[in-house]
Amino acid sequence: MTRKLGCRPAETRAGQPHLSVMRGFCARKAPPHLIRDHIDPAPLMLGNDVLGDCTSAGLGNHARATAALGGFQVDVTTAQGEAFYSLSTGYVLGDAINVNGGYAMVTHNRVSNAGDGCIAFNNGARGTISDNVLTKCNLVIGAGPEGETTDTDIAQNISITANTFDTCQYGVNMGDYGYAGRSGPVNWQITGNTFRDTENVGIEYDINPAAPINGTITGNTFYGTGSTNYDGTAYANAHDIRINGGSNINIVGNSFMSPKATANTQTAVKVYNSTSYNISNNTVYDPAGGHYIYTLYSSYSTNGTINGNTITNAGTGILFDGTQGMYYSTASNNIMIGMATNGVEVVTEAYFSVMMGNVMSVNSAGTGILLPSKGLMFSVVGNVITMGSGTAITPAPSSGWTDVTIYANTPGGSTVPAAIINGVTQ
Repeated sequence: MTRKLGCRPAETRAGQPHLSVMRGFCARKAPPHLIRDHIDPAPLMLGNDVLGDCTSAGLGNHARATAALGGFQVDVTTAQGEAFYSLSTGYVLGDAINVNGGYAMVTHNRVSNAGDGCIAFNNGARGTISDNVLTKCNLVIGAGPEGETTDTDIAQNISITANTFDTCQYGVNMGDYGYAGRSGPVNWQITGNTFRDTENVGIEYDINPAAPINGTITGNTFYGTGSTNYDGTAYANAHDIRINGGSNINIVGNSFMSPKATANTQTAVKVYNSTSYNISNNTVYDPAGGHYIYTLYSSYSTNGTINGNTITNAGTGILFDGTQGMYYSTASNNIMIGMATNGVEVVTEAYFSVMMGNVMSVNSAGTGILLPSKGLMFSVVGNVITMGSGTAITPAPSSGWTDVTIYANTPGGSTVPAAIINGVTQ
């Protein structure tokens, strides 16, 4: 006996009761195939011809095809497809070149008037950005955020080398961009670039809370920072370099020339809320003077070295401030000529720190070295200070000082306090 799966076809038996309305329904037969050749799903590119938003475009076209089967249609625009892609992946709309993860070499391009950004490295993207000419962008190069701060593989390594940045609002901006729990880029190098007429900040790194970044900024030239050529805005607090929240940072061998910001508001290098930093062998030159209020500025930062820099025509050459002032830090062998306010100033306190071998000239009624009223085991030794009419080193020894040494300093046009070695007046 042959057995088959399934049921036998329905049979109509004599005397079987029927609903009269079902007779016609039961007599109908289904078509041999489903006819859909008159249905147009009307597919759209939704930006996939210029972006890698294939998933976003696929979802949009799936919605349109499903609607078409039902005899109607839904409107999905390119802007909506790109916005979905942006929110899903972190892609920033408006960037001329966007690397969203992975490794890339971006080289020998010329990008102008990109609106938002010239080049963006997002979501852990790594690689090299070199030999590009980048002009008239709001932000020239942006990088970040990285992965979660608990990740062990966030060391992506970015090298930004030999590019020309011309007439932009921001040059390089890296950080976590406010994403909680995310890291900023780490293991990066910014070397041999030219920044010309940057309106606001040449190089910025910004994360919160502070974290190790292993960053190097070396051999770059900054010319005319604070210029209004980008969009006419005059920023009252322009910076050539501004670091917030990093550690293991080297800012070495850069040139800062001809600042153009609002008078007495600009800063060449500011390190804020950071630790283990090195600012050495840089040259800062303002031909006319009157632009830099602070030149090398350490704020709420510790374990720093400021060594061998040459500064000409500024307000204050080197400033330490914040809760800990100058903490486990050194300022040595710097040359500061034509300071209008102070050579070296320390606010709040100085702990376990050294100022040694600096040469400075201070105009008018400024101060050569302005010390805090509180300190422990700090030394001011072997500095050469030429004054206008101000004071070479002030204040006089304070009751808030413990084991302080002020010794072998050479004043010109002023006097210094009596020598003190380990808190004992000589």
